[in-house]
Amino acid sequence: MNRLALLIAAAHPGDTAMHHDLVAMDEVLRRRGYREDELLRLDGAQTREGLQAFLGRARDRIAGWTEGQIFLHYSGHGAFWPWDAAAAADARPAWQPEPDTLMLPERWVFWDEVFAALAAPPGVDLVVLPDC
Repeated sequence: MNRLALLIAAAHPGDTAMHHDLVAMDEVLRRRGYREDELLRLDGAQTREGLQAFLGRARDRIAGWTEGQIFLHYSGHGAFWPWDAAAAADARPAWQPEPDTLMLPERWVFWDEVFAALAAPPGVDLVVLPDC
């Protein structure tokens, strides 16, 4: 079976929890039989562009799959826009990878952009575990 785990730890300066989350998730997946070539990791300070490039590399890896599973674990800061959304359905949840960008949603990566960037082919399941 095709499978790929994407482990992202997007830490702001001084954060250590995200790295520890990535290490723990890596260990759990290896115990579950994941091989090194089935794990893609991104750890440390991130930018919108860096995250988009990482997702693009994952998309390229799965582009020809007709079946399989992608496991995405994101550990980092989250946010939603607009701040004044009256209902949850009106807000776009996002990753806030860069420090000091809380009022700059153009620097965030929105979840709908994540799913579009991965473009999982039909028959490929996407399992998401966010920690933000």
